[in-house]
Amino acid sequence: MIPTLKLLPDASYHAELHARLTAARRRVYVSMFLFSPRWYDKTINLMADFTAASQRGLQCRMVLSAAPIKIGKRRPNQEAAQRLLNAGWQVKVMAGNRTLHEKLILIDDAIVLFGSHNLAWTSISTNFELSVCIEDPDLNRQAEALFWQRWKLASDPDPNTWELVTPLDLPFVP
Repeated sequence: MIPTLKLLPDASYHAELHARLTAARRRVYVSMFLFSPRWYDKTINLMADFTAASQRGLQCRMVLSAAPIKIGKRRPNQEAAQRLLNAGWQVKVMAGNRTLHEKLILIDDAIVLFGSHNLAWTSISTNFELSVCIEDPDLNRQAEALFWQRWKLASDPDPNTWELVTPLDLPFVP
């Protein structure tokens, strides 16, 4: 199979991710620095897309950074983790001496999305971002091996120990 590649600048990433999540049939694995589940454009609802994937019976796992991220008074990764757990996802957090900063999404056995996009409103409203969607089973297998390495290093979310250091304040953008 010849890999297909698609550059995804700015908001095109979220449209592509929505389409891929809607079409997913087996699994969705995510390793992400920031997932802010609150959006100000109601036409884009990635939390609903992730929830629907789980409700369709897909295997859904996410590793989120335990970096001390704060937007306004909210802790977006903690909120996202709780909402995903409630939706049937398996969620772990990466803490320790190194920050999980990657933005990787694997869908089924061939789709790999990676690049600079976080799952956050700022990725389409204030930042210039660039990611790529590659359809290639070989690359998907390589990325899956990396995902499982991260999964084994991560731990279950614990609200008593998550983000004990001073939060990194990010600008609040409505």
